Amino acid sequence: MNKVDVSYPGEGYVYVYWNLPFTPTGLLNTPVRGTYGYYEVDNIGTRGSTGGTMNSLYLQDHWRIHPRVSLTLGLRTENEHVPSFIRSIRNDAFAFGFQDKISPRVGISWDVLGTGKLKAFGSCNRLYNWIPYDLSRGSFGGDFWTVRYRGLETRMFVR
Repeated sequence: MNKVDVSYPGEGYVYVYWNLPFTPTGLLNTPVRGTYGYYEVDNIGTRGSTGGTMNSLYLQDHWRIHPRVSLTLGLRTENEHVPSFIRSIRNDAFAFGFQDKISPRVGISWDVLGTGKLKAFGSCNRLYNWIPYDLSRGSFGGDFWTVRYRGLETRMFVR
């Protein structure tokens, strides 16, 4: 489970631009303003709660193919589901079935002197990493940055 709420306090910072017009970029390039100017509300942060599941299966066996040589063979697979932080848009940010993460492993060891005191070995495998929640959080709804502009129509401010 991953639960996070890190953002500006009070839903953001407010910047007041007294007696100034706001000039938006894009299609509407004409300055706009309220009676007394405008204000801007900036909010940036990370918010959300999610949890994922991962099931792993690992099989390995070890054989002595010669009195001084051993062979190890293994197979690992995982079933990983990392959900998004906004489930109403997309339930799973990333989903991998057992067939997507098959990792074969092979190893061999040789008792060089036959006394069990000097061993030479080598191994090879294919590895898959887990999907970090930071990727899901940043790409699927946990990270946000909003900037809102409003006309300043009153001289009264609420504390």
